[in-house]
Parts: sequence; structure tokens; C-alpha cells
Amino acid sequence: MLAGLAAGAAASSLPGRLVLAAVIVGISGVADGLDGAVATLTQQSGRRGAVLDAVCDRFSDLLFVLALWAAGAPSLLAVAVAAGFVMHEYIRATARGAGLRKVTVITVSERPTRVIVVAAFLLAAGTVPAGLGSPAAWLAAGAWCALGLSLIGIVQLTAWLYRSL
Repeated sequence: MLAGLAAGAAASSLPGRLVLAAVIVGISGVADGLDGAVATLTQQSGRRGAVLDAVCDRFSDLLFVLALWAAGAPSLLAVAVAAGFVMHEYIRATARGAGLRKVTVITVSERPTRVIVVAAFLLAAGTVPAGLGSPAAWLAAGAWCALGLSLIGIVQLTAWLYRSL
């Protein structure tokens, strides 16, 4: 979560901000993947850690969208991306709450994909050569990509849920 805050702060104000924000988002994604692996390997995983991890992941997702917005992505598009990210995970959590303990579908909008899309488009916006589009255009393209993948993921989850129930 702290990395998500740092990415948002970097994207809004610092020199070299977009590249730095992209690196922070990438590092955050790697750290998120490692924490579960370390907990499993050390046999320290439990319900409290799983809930805390999920909550921190949702906050981080929203902070990554905030970084896109702070860097220059359109406001309404950023709100739509945030809603897509949240809805994707809400459907998964609701399925578990309805008794489907094994949510076996992997969608195109899982958290690693969200991290990669945000980091890649922040990086592209920060390094775009003249003549290949403005940083704002790259940020908008990244937000549209994230939204499109979220919508596809939501459809994938909903179809799986419909078949499973």
C-alpha cells in the first residue's frame, strides 16, 4: 500500500515522475507476489494475513489508478478503471461468500495484469519520443486498456459464476 501511495505522489509532482512511478508500481507488484510465497514457505500463512493482503491489494489497485490520474489520465476514465478493478474482485469475493470456495477461473484482468498495464503505460508516457504521442495520450491509452481488460475479466468471472451456480 505504501508503494501505491509513493507511486501516486511520484506521478503527480516529482521530476522524472512517470518513470519513477512506473518503477514503484512494478516493485510493488513483485513485492505483492513475494509476500504470499514467503508466508507459505515459512508456514506463516493464515486467515488474518489473507484478509490483510486482500485489503491492501484493493487499496493498492486504487492507488495505482490514482497514479494514472495524477499523471494526467482523464478523470472520468480513471473512475471507470477504479470501478472495474473493484468490481472484478467484488465478484470473486461474492462467489466465495456464496460458498464457492474454489474460484477456478483466471481472467485477463488479474492483479498481475493490472500492475503490468499501469506500470507499462506510466513508463511509456514518461519515455515517449517526440512524434509518438503525448504523455497524456499514453496515459489515456493505458486507462482504456485497463478498463477494457477489467470489463473482459468481469464478463469472464460472471460467466464462470453463472455456470458454477
